[in-house]
Amino acid sequence: MNIILLGSTGYLGSQIKTYLEKTHNVICPKSDVTDKQQIHQILQNYDKKYIVINATGKTGYPNVDGCEHDKKNTASVNITGAINVAEVTSKLGMYLIQLGSGCIFQGTNNGKGYSEEDLPNFFGSFYSQTKAVAEQVLKEYEHLCILRIRMPIQATPNQRNVLTKILNYQKIISLPNSITVVEDFLPFIEKICEQKIKGIINAVNPGIYQHKDILDLYAQQDPTKIFTYISEEEFDKLVEAKRSNCILSTKKTEQLGIAMPPIQERLPWLVQEYIKQNTQQK
Repeated sequence: MNIILLGSTGYLGSQIKTYLEKTHNVICPKSDVTDKQQIHQILQNYDKKYIVINATGKTGYPNVDGCEHDKKNTASVNITGAINVAEVTSKLGMYLIQLGSGCIFQGTNNGKGYSEEDLPNFFGSFYSQTKAVAEQVLKEYEHLCILRIRMPIQATPNQRNVLTKILNYQKIISLPNSITVVEDFLPFIEKICEQKIKGIINAVNPGIYQHKDILDLYAQQDPTKIFTYISEEEFDKLVEAKRSNCILSTKKTEQLGIAMPPIQERLPWLVQEYIKQNTQQK
């Protein structure tokens, strides 16, 4: 496949690049998605058979609280940038995959999980607000796929890895959530490219995850590590922006035959491999 990857230097974008370029032709142009004319000038040079992946996005540093202090840039990239790429690819007749977020929901939807058809119900952070707005606009286009990703976790230590984050927190909140294992997401997005699936997709591992699940496994390997759990009310007092805690349904990916492995099956491997890689880095 021929792929044009926008945002190839970001946390997920760089890993998508490394994974896909092993077997595909991946073009990674320097681009500013907030400049619609520039995006058009770049993409018009390629055949419409090229697949475009937009992995650009502002998630905040060191976490979504950062977006509260950078609202203009966050909105420019997450909303204006996403719409620019959607409009240009639509005009050029190119298939687009947009990396979205599942952090636009709160709760479990009465245990069912939120489907791809459900409307956003969480606006407690500016980041989530921008992703919700972008999704509502982009879903009206017929040439693209929006991948709802949640709390990327992986075996490689990284400041953007949710496991690295919670291991460095002194106080932790543990609530039911859906989560995306990066090592599973990479072949998943390749399948999306191959099949050119359109519409919204919940790009999460099936099953319910809580931080305590993986930290209990971690403590078995490292008994010196002690974790303190607090309530959601206590947690909200420690952060600027509220956090999304939600379950997304994976019925659609299961029906399409592209579902990722169940999260509870992946946790033991994640912990063992993370500790191994973390030890090697020291």
